[in-house]
Amino acid sequence: MKQRYTKRIVAFALALAMVLTGGAFSTVFNNWFLPETLPDLVQSTEKEQTSYSILRGDVFITRTSETMDELGMSSVALKDYPNATYNGFTKRLRPVDNSLLKYETG
Repeated sequence: MKQRYTKRIVAFALALAMVLTGGAFSTVFNNWFLPETLPDLVQSTEKEQTSYSILRGDVFITRTSETMDELGMSSVALKDYPNATYNGFTKRLRPVDNSLLKYETG
């Protein structure tokens, strides 16, 4: 039981340490759509890049804030961001089927 609890703490700490490659909380907070180029870069493993990937159609929602008015702000990825990861201050919603995503970029 104690080992499982420790693993959860480590997993949570890793998630908090990860940054949405492109500005973290502020990128989601300040943009309805993720920008074409994500400005901030962090080192992450291939496993983290797979687990916390950013793909076309993903919706990111801020889950923490200093004020109630800033909770639940969202941003949508209109393209795949290879090697990018998101952080523990946001939640990712990933559609099962992207056929409803009509907006095309580029």
